[in-house]
Formats: sequence, C-alpha cells, structure tokens
Amino acid sequence: MPGVESSQDVANGHRHLLGLLAHALQVELEFADRDVPTIYRHNTDNAQWGAPSPDFTYWRAKIEPSGTYRIVGKVLDGRPFVIQLPQGEMHFDQYGSHGEISSGDLEISTDGSFKLILSATQTEGNWLPLNGAADHVSIREFFSDWNVEPGWFTIERLDREETTRVPPNPEQFSEKLGSALDWAEKAFTYWQEWAQTRHASSPVNEVSPPRSVPGGADNIAYGGIGFDLSPDEALVIDVEEPVAKYWSFVLYDLLWYQSPMFGQRLTSLNNAQVEIVDGKCRIVVAHKDPGWANWIDTTGIQTGSIAYRYVWAETQPLPLASVVPFQEIAIEGDQTKRNEQISKRRLATQRRFR
Repeated sequence: MPGVESSQDVANGHRHLLGLLAHALQVELEFADRDVPTIYRHNTDNAQWGAPSPDFTYWRAKIEPSGTYRIVGKVLDGRPFVIQLPQGEMHFDQYGSHGEISSGDLEISTDGSFKLILSATQTEGNWLPLNGAADHVSIREFFSDWNVEPGWFTIERLDREETTRVPPNPEQFSEKLGSALDWAEKAFTYWQEWAQTRHASSPVNEVSPPRSVPGGADNIAYGGIGFDLSPDEALVIDVEEPVAKYWSFVLYDLLWYQSPMFGQRLTSLNNAQVEIVDGKCRIVVAHKDPGWANWIDTTGIQTGSIAYRYVWAETQPLPLASVVPFQEIAIEGDQTKRNEQISKRRLATQRRFR
C-alpha cells in the first residue's frame, strides 16, 4: 500500500483495519434493523475513518425512508448538535444528503431534552421530512468544552411498534458478514487514497480555502494544510479569530486519515481551547512541545495534514502558514500547565466514549 514504509506503519494499519472491522460488524449485524432501529456511536477515538473531528461525538441509526421515527434526546447547556439524513457512504462513492436540522432550529425544553419526528408527512412540533432517499440518520454532537456532561439520543419506529427483533438466520448472517467485510475494506482503501490524492494535488505547507464538501453538513466549511516537516522544523499557522459558533484545527495522518490518539495527545485545538491575543490566534504544529499554549502534536508524523472547520460561521478567514526552524519558534513553556491540559483531555475522552 502506498505510504507504508516501516513495521510501525504496518502495525498501525492492522490496528486501524481491526477498528474498522469492529465498527462494520456493528453497522451490518447489530444495528442494521430498520424496523427496530438503534442509535449507536461511531467514529470513536479508537475506530476512526474519514477524518472525524475529535470535538464531535458521532451518532447513527439505520432507517427506511418510508417509515416514521421519533428521536428523543437530551443535551445540556444549549450545546449544539446537528441531525442529518444521508444516503449511503462516501467510501462507496455515495454522497447523498437529504435534509438536516440544527439544535438551534428545534424546540428544546429548559432541561435540554427534545423530541423530533422523521416522516414523510408533516407533524406538529419538531419535524424533519423524509423524502424517500435517506437510509440513515446521522447526529453530530459538538464539544468545544470536552469537560461537560455528554448528551444522549434514542430512536424508535412509530409505524411498526409491534415489531420484534429476531437474530439473522444462517443465510442472512453470511450475507451480513460479507457486507461488513466489504464495508471495512472499502473504508480502509478509499480514505487512504482520498487523503493521499488530495495531498499530492495540493502545494505542501500551503493553505486551501474553506468550502463545503459533498455529503457533509450544509453549515460546515472545511479547509486544509498539507505539511511536510523535518524533525527540526515547525509549521506556524496564524489566523484571525473567526466569527463562528465553533471552529477548530485538527491533525490527520495520510495513511488512515484519522487523528491519531486524539484522546491521549494534543492533536487538535478548537475555539474553546486556544489562546487568542488581540483577535488573532497562532498555532504551532511541531514534533515536540514548542512551549506555546496553542500546540498541535504531530505524534511523530512527518508528512500529514491539518484540517480546519468553521461551523455556523459569519466569517471564514483564510489562515496563513509558514515552516520555520523549530529553535526559532520554541519558547519556555509551563510544563505543569501542559501536563494538566493533557490529563484533562484523557479523562474527558473516557467520559465521552466509555
């Protein structure tokens, strides 16, 4: 496979593939019933695909577009979330998106709870129309502050309430197992090729402008910086503070297109985590701690990508990026503060995903 150059790359690839397979078995076997659906988490810290944001918790449930479903959930403190109706998977070259609704457009109780109906026929209260094409519901739960109480979501089908779930028969099991293997293989190869193709077609250490992407949520704009840093170099990113409810910068590798060990290392920063001075933010991407408050740890990756997201943004400033010698940018930092920063990140990850 292109880019695999060391035994560590091979080990990382095996680990990544096993994580995809574990997820695919859930998708195709455990949570595939559209009559008795279940909302489940995906793209967690140890099973990533397609460059997920470490600041989101991703939820999904399989649905039939002809059905009627009720989603019930609770998210405290007015934290935002987005509910979307996709069709298919990007790694199957399926980019359909057939509607979405944000938490700001929902009627939500003072305790953070809400109900939402998905159906072809309009109902009173919170409603998202099903137009006959979407095959699953997707939820992005935002965490600018990682140390808040996680939310929860459930789903039930209302037009077939008496349906009882039964295990797959041998023929169905074999078919679903084949689908799971195909899902994992496609995700494993598609995203690696996608990331490396984008990197090869873009100037190294230069910034691409923000834009929406096919299959993504309407209110999210993405941009990126493909970097190549020697051990004694650092990437300095300067950006004006966006006017946005949420924005972030995230490290991704180019082999598996994931943010490596994001619950253990400082591989991302968002608007609630960065230090801003006079409306400007400087982020230093480096192989070792440069002392700056806004450090993104490469985790040893020499050639990778920094993606940035602007969500619900009134302004979308274009960052500036430059490669400098590490010694020129390094300052004396507060090691105690850094240790606390990493410790809080680890504990918050446990709270969200375990």
